Amino acid sequence: MTQNAQIFLLDKYCDIDLIKNRFSNNLVICFDSETHEKLEENDISHLISDDFLKKNDYDEILDKSFLFSNWYKEQEILDIVTFKNINFGKLFHIELFHILNSFLKLFLEIYYIYKKNPNSKFYCSENFLQIIINFSDNVTKINSTNSNIKNDFVDIQFPLFKKWKIQLSKSKFDKIQNFLEKFVKSSEKQLLTENLFLLTNFTTLKSKDLLLSSKKTKITFLKYDRIVPPFWDPETYNIIKKSGCLLETKNSLMDKKIKNKYEHETEIIFERLKLIEEKEHFFSKYFSINDISFWDAFKTIFLKLCRENFSKCILEILLAEKLFLKFHFSGILLLDESRTYEQIIAHFAKLHNVPIFLLLHGFPSSSEKILRLNQLVQTIPEYCDEFLVWGNLQKQYLLDNHVPESKIIPIGTFLFDKISKISLPIKKPEKQYVLFATDFLALPNPENFSLKYFLKCKNILYSVHKNILENDLDLIIKPHPNKNLGEAKLIKNWKRTFFESGDIVPLIQSSDFVIVTDLSTVILEAFALNKLVISLRIKNDYDSSDIFKLHGCLRIDISDLNNTVKKIQTDPQFREKLLQKQTDFLKKYFSNYGNGSNSILNYLSAKGQNSI
Repeated sequence: MTQNAQIFLLDKYCDIDLIKNRFSNNLVICFDSETHEKLEENDISHLISDDFLKKNDYDEILDKSFLFSNWYKEQEILDIVTFKNINFGKLFHIELFHILNSFLKLFLEIYYIYKKNPNSKFYCSENFLQIIINFSDNVTKINSTNSNIKNDFVDIQFPLFKKWKIQLSKSKFDKIQNFLEKFVKSSEKQLLTENLFLLTNFTTLKSKDLLLSSKKTKITFLKYDRIVPPFWDPETYNIIKKSGCLLETKNSLMDKKIKNKYEHETEIIFERLKLIEEKEHFFSKYFSINDISFWDAFKTIFLKLCRENFSKCILEILLAEKLFLKFHFSGILLLDESRTYEQIIAHFAKLHNVPIFLLLHGFPSSSEKILRLNQLVQTIPEYCDEFLVWGNLQKQYLLDNHVPESKIIPIGTFLFDKISKISLPIKKPEKQYVLFATDFLALPNPENFSLKYFLKCKNILYSVHKNILENDLDLIIKPHPNKNLGEAKLIKNWKRTFFESGDIVPLIQSSDFVIVTDLSTVILEAFALNKLVISLRIKNDYDSSDIFKLHGCLRIDISDLNNTVKKIQTDPQFREKLLQKQTDFLKKYFSNYGNGSNSILNYLSAKGQNSI
């Protein structure tokens, strides 16, 4: 045997205290930040799993994740995964893509560890067992808490009342949503008017201006929300009530016929799942990387994902089918065309010849990696009839990607109507602070799961804290609500640094200036409030975005932060020049700035009249 007679593969589910006395003279490898920190605290020598991967391995993982997330297109399994002419595999391909990024990184790391130590005895948790036994028979399981890779993606933040925020698991959130939906009465057919437009998964609070402005037009909105309830507190309830929009929910559409059909179709689809399980040869060959099949290790995760999603999709299809039989829509408004719910709605819209208007969101970018991700999440989708874009820069992006000009309408957005009218506080707060809006996980890729990337982000976080305090300013950290690095825990004992959640606009409003990671719509919100913005370069992929190419926003590396902050604080002309550039970009980026809701409503009214 080699010097590494025994190798311990450790993750956060292993109880290190129970086994640390066995680490001496053996190789210890950790796979996550929590384990790394615990080993360091105990002064235990160890390697990190990232050390076994090279740059080209990450590229290969990303390429294969794109490839394998399209498994549903393979001719051999098309009939198995199709229901009512909808391909079930496509409905959750993005979820599979994220899981593959994480899983394939882990698979290759363990493979390379084994390859370097083929004669070693391996000790690992339940989570690594199915992978390592593909390569070695000399494996012992460490008692640990079981996990599921998918669990990383289910925790969400749910606003209950104005200033009270709680974190809920997806299952608990679903129960609350189901409870709230029981208060929604089904809209009766005779109540319908012309110009009825369906809004799917438009959050009530963010859509407030659009909903309330519709009251002054001939348009009637029907909200059908499958991710967040239409109301959850007094404010959102009043918005719904004052807007006069109609509501439909799972509970209002559900009836005995759908319930019976769901049970029947679920039995049929689960029989089809057995056919997938029988396609061992196909999947073993298909799910392979570097000529090594990972199907045996991935099978349990994949089939579980299929079972959960197939069952969910059947119900969503039956509900949407009833929705389109019950109402005649003049049009459908979507913010997204890649998620399960929106794909299903888009399918039935096409079936019933209802036009689809996609409200394109955010900043386009022309980097190769981001273009591929945009194809995955269908930023340039296949179903919509018209793109209602924020302005001419978004229009040009679509033209560059071969979208016909006749389908692109530069019309603005309702999202900035309210913020464009907010006045800045007359009195400055007693203590100046800088707002750091973080989104370290904005660009999905396998490196996001690496310990090295986590430590890099942690160091950047600390450098920002250190530089801001050196300039005698306080710091507020506000992470993306659905993608965070655990910032609250990381900054827990840092002086003059505070963690915030909830609405970001008041935080921007009272800040001295704003720092963001790479690219975020927070930049535009800060521009609208005339707040200086610094974009910290985390990933070079965003450098090709219009806002940076046109010098609309200051973009720097972390090494330049201290000097930049000093200059902002001491050079009024420098600050004013940057603010003017931001204002100029804002005018260039938006059509109908501050009046997006009315522009959209007027356009839809004309379209609705034409469809009669």
